[in-house]
Amino acid sequence: MPAKTALTALLVAVAATTTFAEEKTVEVKDLTLTVPEGWKQTKPASSLRLAQFEIPTAKGDSEAAQLAIFSFPGGGGGVKGNLPRWLGEFKTDGRKVVLKEGKGSQGAYVLADIKGEHIGTSFRRRPKPLKDGRLLGAIVTIEGKGIYFLKLVGQDATIEAAAKDFRAAIGADAKKEKDYEPSL
Repeated sequence: MPAKTALTALLVAVAATTTFAEEKTVEVKDLTLTVPEGWKQTKPASSLRLAQFEIPTAKGDSEAAQLAIFSFPGGGGGVKGNLPRWLGEFKTDGRKVVLKEGKGSQGAYVLADIKGEHIGTSFRRRPKPLKDGRLLGAIVTIEGKGIYFLKLVGQDATIEAAAKDFRAAIGADAKKEKDYEPSL
């Protein structure tokens, strides 16, 4: 097979097996997100939410995940006020927590990755706990503009499938993150 034909066959094979996720840019006040087309923007379930997305269910999971975005005058309690609240959404037995910090294209952020039995928020408990629950949350500080809280909640496989896109949405880079030690 001539080299040109072999190269063409290889390129066709790569193109046929590679998926290129379409992205869209979404403005949420001063926060600019780049999210996959598959993340469906929905009407916020609460007046406290600036925006909300439904994240497609991963294979094996039974429900879609939800990304909610908040920002409050005066900073909304920042990391100290919100991290304990997010931890409180899970039973303590078996709960696993990873905290990271970094600087992304939007600004400095703290990222919380919490796994375990999700029982719901302090405002709204789940009727039945989600055994394989996971919360991926980011607290993003946009200098001179405000603090934004992004909370992605759902089943573990769905959150795992969306984790890279979640970071990309806020311009974060996992390779440049450091462990975060809260001073709660």
